[in-house]
Amino acid sequence: MKKTLAPVTKTRIFATPALIGNSNHSFEDLLGFLLPQRKARVLSFHHRDDRLRALWGELLSRSIIREHLGEAFQNRQYGVNECGKPYLESREDFHFNVTHCGEWVFLIVSPFSCGIDCEKLKPINLKMGRRYFTPEEADYIESLPKDQQSLAFFRIWTLKESYLKMLGIGLTRGMKFFSIIPDQSIGFDGKALEQEPFIYTIQWQGNYVLSAMAAKAKKILAPIIRSQDEVLSVLSKTNGADK
Repeated sequence: MKKTLAPVTKTRIFATPALIGNSNHSFEDLLGFLLPQRKARVLSFHHRDDRLRALWGELLSRSIIREHLGEAFQNRQYGVNECGKPYLESREDFHFNVTHCGEWVFLIVSPFSCGIDCEKLKPINLKMGRRYFTPEEADYIESLPKDQQSLAFFRIWTLKESYLKMLGIGLTRGMKFFSIIPDQSIGFDGKALEQEPFIYTIQWQGNYVLSAMAAKAKKILAPIIRSQDEVLSVLSKTNGADK
């Protein structure tokens, strides 16, 4: 009798360092764990660091899918929606999303639609807030002391990206059709959502802002760091990607 796989019941975040070298595997070896479709995506990036971040995002995703759903799903082809968001076909109870920034890649998995984004803290030009954000968001940032404005800017940015990725529409409609004020609410034309997603946002390792959202979730668990060797250990339990 075929075993029924248990659904994912918790919303979790995983993190893996992407830019450190792996002494046991070459870049070409690591590509061998990916299906042709995803391998081509990694190779579409021109810069080394971008390729490594994309590669480890794929490897982390595959390893967590393998842990949750079993070997058969590790090598299953992703479906991709019209805006490019990947999903697992035939598993409506398993949602995931990836982001990478600096030396890290992050993955969120959930039984609900979800999104995640990370940005590295840096000085900002307040004109950028007026360009990308709603007047309410820009006013909020400018009302804060100068030493708090950069953090507020990137909290709003990552929350908005997470929300758009959760919806599966990316930046196709821009960022100004809705408003997010940290620790307050998400609103459209001044009206709050009837049911807001669970919102998670932290300052990661001092110089990153990490945010995530999951529709209907009651909690998002704090990030679990997976080393490269831990990721590869899970993937190496199988024969890698289908040839």
